[in-house]
Amino acid sequence: MSHILITFLGKVIKDGGRYEEVTYRFDNGQTYTKSFFGLALLEHLQASDSKPDKLVILGTTGSMWDAFFEVDEELMEKHEDEYYALNELIEDYGDKPPTEEQSEELNPYLSLLENELTQYLNIPCEFHLIPYGRKQEEQTEILKIMADCVTDEDKVTLDITHGLRHLPMLVVLSAMYLKVVKAVEVAGIYYGAKDMQHLETEDVAPALDLSGLLQIAEWVKALNSFEKDRDYGVFSELLETDGLTKQQTKPLKDAAFFERIFNVSQAAKKLTAFSQNTPEELPGMGSLFSDTLSKHIEWPTKGNLYDHQRELAYSFLDKKDYQRAAIFAVEAFITKLMHDDNYTSEDIREYNQRDAAKNLFLDEKLGDSRKISDFRLLKNMRNAMAHVNEPRDDVKRIMEDEVRDNNNSLVRRLEIELRRLMNRLFPQKK
Repeated sequence: MSHILITFLGKVIKDGGRYEEVTYRFDNGQTYTKSFFGLALLEHLQASDSKPDKLVILGTTGSMWDAFFEVDEELMEKHEDEYYALNELIEDYGDKPPTEEQSEELNPYLSLLENELTQYLNIPCEFHLIPYGRKQEEQTEILKIMADCVTDEDKVTLDITHGLRHLPMLVVLSAMYLKVVKAVEVAGIYYGAKDMQHLETEDVAPALDLSGLLQIAEWVKALNSFEKDRDYGVFSELLETDGLTKQQTKPLKDAAFFERIFNVSQAAKKLTAFSQNTPEELPGMGSLFSDTLSKHIEWPTKGNLYDHQRELAYSFLDKKDYQRAAIFAVEAFITKLMHDDNYTSEDIREYNQRDAAKNLFLDEKLGDSRKISDFRLLKNMRNAMAHVNEPRDDVKRIMEDEVRDNNNSLVRRLEIELRRLMNRLFPQKK
């Protein structure tokens, strides 16, 4: 695994302007005075326990590549002709749309600078031309170029200080992209805040680490994942990053486990334990999502076992998780029967008592014939999805057919039938 520092180079400033030297202060109090923040960040990282193995500099055909000749007087004297030739080329390009011809003209100079900077900084350096990112195709190309600069499971530090103004948004997206497609560790996203010098007691600019932005993205991803499969465990690692202990977050994983094996009572107990042992407002980035998370885990405080099973049945049906919807629907109806017949809460949770109550209801001499028919169909649909056995013909047609809904769109008949049966056996709570 390598540690890659990726930084961006801004465009040429008019009338021969250059970035001015700025003193940047990092969180540990260390300061570095540089005209290019990427080099200050490199020096900062080299002084830490996480030295970069490679420096990657990305820029457009209009970026001030020639400025790297100026990092050292000897380098400038050695390549004075190349410096002025490159300077003239870049100024001539200006804001013109980049062409292949421009790239071909620049490449020899970039190769020369790569070699010289590698020797001067004592770290492998790579220069890459990127498009301006004006359209989606160019923005996608930038992400691909960045992905090609790293290998799987590398550590990456990103610098968004210089470069075009819209690039920071792309960089944050690229960090998310690299985490997914290359399983990289994003060690930091830095910005040298020259525009905040006036807020400091000394004439220094703070070096900001904005990697917390990725934590927001991780929370959004976790919430989307939960909406899909109701796995409370997806929040555990995020909460631990924000400061909670493994002991505090373990109930979330336990709740997910018990819900998967349809033990609603134990799942409810675990969620209650989590709520009781964590602050009402979560620490760190989690504070932004405290209310949303609370809404997802507050159901144990509302209603009884029947209410919980019914809520889960409809929740999984809405997520098109038909198997779990059917399983919870069967259990919810049995629980409702037992509530209506005044069974004790202990009996309601006891398997033999539940089985006896179900069989008693299915005795057609005692029950409502329509409800019995509906429940039998629901139970047969559950069995067909939960077991490998070939379903009966009527159930098989339900599971395989598509029908038109009220909007004339094709939908699975299975979803329509499940919702119809559930609404008749135990209407959704309004």
